[in-house]
Amino acid sequence: MRSAPWMVVGLLSVASPALAAGQEVRWLYPAVVTTHALDLHSTWQALATNPQATEANPLLRPWIQSRPGMVALKGGAVAVEMASAEYLRRHGHPRLAFWTMLSVRVVHGVVIWQNYRLAHS
Repeated sequence: MRSAPWMVVGLLSVASPALAAGQEVRWLYPAVVTTHALDLHSTWQALATNPQATEANPLLRPWIQSRPGMVALKGGAVAVEMASAEYLRRHGHPRLAFWTMLSVRVVHGVVIWQNYRLAHS
């Protein structure tokens, strides 16, 4: 559990320039791609190294054995997240877009941390 705080500090350091620039959600787009890539890596590592590890998301379980399928699904998730944030930003809700994206990054960071913890246990 001692590794989780660095994720929050890292995400908040990414958020600082965005806050100063008027809640600019685009500052978080690299974090979206990074967290999805780390989620894939940590999931595959946990599944490969820990026989008790399973994919927790029932919607992804059928796809987890197909690396190209998982990469395609994660790519689609990234596109949907960014498109949703852009929609909110363009329609007068930049703060909602920013804080939603930041909140999802924090939750995603906890999932990644849990995956790596399982992989190394």
